[in-house]
Amino acid sequence: MMKRIFALVVVLLALSAGPAFSHATLVSSSPEANSTVGEMPSSISLEFNEPLLVLGENSGNQLLLINPSGDFVALESVKTSGEFLIAKVVGGDFSEGTYVVDYRAVSADGHVIEGEFPFSLRSSSNSAASLPASNSSDQWIDRGIGLVLAASLMVAIITTYWRIRSRD
Repeated sequence: MMKRIFALVVVLLALSAGPAFSHATLVSSSPEANSTVGEMPSSISLEFNEPLLVLGENSGNQLLLINPSGDFVALESVKTSGEFLIAKVVGGDFSEGTYVVDYRAVSADGHVIEGEFPFSLRSSSNSAASLPASNSSDQWIDRGIGLVLAASLMVAIITTYWRIRSRD
């Protein structure tokens, strides 16, 4: 009887811990977050750590580009391809300043990921050095917390199992 209870607890633990690690996170982008570019890129590309969900034509994945005045820059051909969300930038006359990439993506498990990041457009004579993105720090914190919780739960289960077993 105890073996069955222990097996059930282990299975429930495995099933409950899985989704904590399966949410998609932004891995990289082009242009990079917080970078400075000399000319407007022809496309915006976001890479996530796992494939994004696509159900028919309406995937729920969105990509917006906001100019320094707060207006939307026209994007076309917003597509999801595996772990990538890509859109072509439309237009030709872009003013210098800070642009914001705003995104909404749906991971394979249905979890919605929303975020935004800035990049600056400066003429080549005024370009500053690019600042690297630090998107992976949140991912490591989430995984670390998940691992600590899973390890603590496993220790509690094993301790309880051995205490019950030693009574028999």
